Amino acid sequence: KEILDAYQDLMLDISNKLRSEGINVVLDQYEQSPSQGWPQWMDQNIKNSEFVIMVCTENYYKRVMGEEKEGVGLGIKWEGRLIYQHIYNSDSKSRKFIPVLLKKEDSKFIPTPIQGATHYIITDDKDYDNLYWYLRGINPNEKPELGKLRPLPKKEKRSIFLGGFIDVDLWD
Repeated sequence: KEILDAYQDLMLDISNKLRSEGINVVLDQYEQSPSQGWPQWMDQNIKNSEFVIMVCTENYYKRVMGEEKEGVGLGIKWEGRLIYQHIYNSDSKSRKFIPVLLKKEDSKFIPTPIQGATHYIITDDKDYDNLYWYLRGINPNEKPELGKLRPLPKKEKRSIFLGGFIDVDLWD
């Protein structure tokens, strides 16, 4: 219970920080009970969001991958199925789903369909900044304009000295 509370507090803090910096975060903790119910609320928000941040922990992984015991973590299990379906519907091409970690060692808990995506360690200031700029669609490392090719170096003029004429009959 304490771990879950600490996790939820951290997610709320991160969401509030992103919102304070202009990123429109939708978080279940901002809702008390959506009128359409949680399953439809999740589906609508996944569908309508430009990005979905997946905080990959061991428990999250077990639930998304269908390895959790029956009756536990139903919301994350449902969310996982929706994510799989959205990735499938997009012909397996999606920048929408972003794996986020609390610590580097959690990289083994990134669900299979998004293991090829860039992940961010949300508790690391540099990674948080990289995530922030990604969500804004800005690459802080802009590619410079392509310059002109360097010219070939000038060749030295060389003299050829012949010691004598070649006798073609002897040469053959």
